[in-house]
Amino acid sequence: MSAIGIMGLFIILFWLASLEIVRKRRSASIIVIFVVALFCFLIEKRGDNVPDTIAYRNLFVSLKTDSFILFKERKNYLMEWGFLIFCQIIKMLFGEGVSALWIGAALCSTGFSYMAVIELEKGEIISGRKKNMNFLPCLFFLCYISYFGLFYNAIVVRTGIALSLAFLSAAFINNRKWKRGIIIFICASLFHRSVFILLPAFVFLLADIKIKRSMYQILWCIYFVLFAVNIGYLLLQLMLKVMLFIGNTFSFMEHFLYYKDDIVPEGLYSKKNILFLFMGLFFSFGDLKSKTYRKCLNIYYIGLGVLLFLGNWLIGYRIIDLYLFFSIPLLYLFFKNINLKKQKGDILVFYGFIVMELIAVLRVIGLN
Repeated sequence: MSAIGIMGLFIILFWLASLEIVRKRRSASIIVIFVVALFCFLIEKRGDNVPDTIAYRNLFVSLKTDSFILFKERKNYLMEWGFLIFCQIIKMLFGEGVSALWIGAALCSTGFSYMAVIELEKGEIISGRKKNMNFLPCLFFLCYISYFGLFYNAIVVRTGIALSLAFLSAAFINNRKWKRGIIIFICASLFHRSVFILLPAFVFLLADIKIKRSMYQILWCIYFVLFAVNIGYLLLQLMLKVMLFIGNTFSFMEHFLYYKDDIVPEGLYSKKNILFLFMGLFFSFGDLKSKTYRKCLNIYYIGLGVLLFLGNWLIGYRIIDLYLFFSIPLLYLFFKNINLKKQKGDILVFYGFIVMELIAVLRVIGLN
């Protein structure tokens, strides 16, 4: 994956998003198509040094297209059934070349997330608040690609599709579009079972729990203290003992034994975790009159709580990111409705967050 290409994409997005924020007007459709095409091109030009690339390629090459894989046969491939069918469809339509898989997955993940933020904005109309409802696509792409878009389309591809589908499902549930939300959530679970952990977030979408700004900030201070003392590591050690006991006692739960070496004391203090913790404080200064913003902030703060307890677990991000993914609409809504005359300093903070997200993700994806 080209470092120069990624930096070029972000320079373009910084410029286009800034124009959208200043003009309060969306970019032309041809510009949006160009941005998506460039992003997919960069994802496709991945090298074998990008984690999991070889594993996904080998899976794609091994799949046959004469008939679809049965649900009961999914265990033979160590992948979720939905993703296996997705790969087969891609292979049937575009042939043996694995490039179609990278591009197809990137288009799906990005498209579902794009649709989700649009749907969340419609929630403002439903609630009677119609402030600046003109969707700004390049601002969205800047918020999405800076961390989650790159990470999940470069490395954990099937999880990226599942996460974006679950995000879209949550947006439909938020607007009481039950059938679409439930069907899409079922589809998400067929790509990765971890999406079931997001179900508690749906309660906060439906309940619209109102919390004062000062309470968010007090809660953040509590989070910061717990983060500093690394209380999650102590609790994870206790959880590990329980998992080892279960794995050794019940043979059908022996997969719990695979995680005994995945807990590290310094894992909580990664650049990503520190960044998302401080983003939580910044988000508390946003527009709490916006029902959509408020709901997303509640879910994000759940994610920060989960981060405190699972941040030392190497695969804990699979759970944490389900909630921190809501930083995308929070960033988007915060800066879409920003008052440039009164909040010029906030724009610099926004760009700082985007750059730091980019730095955090570039550490874990391979670059050429």
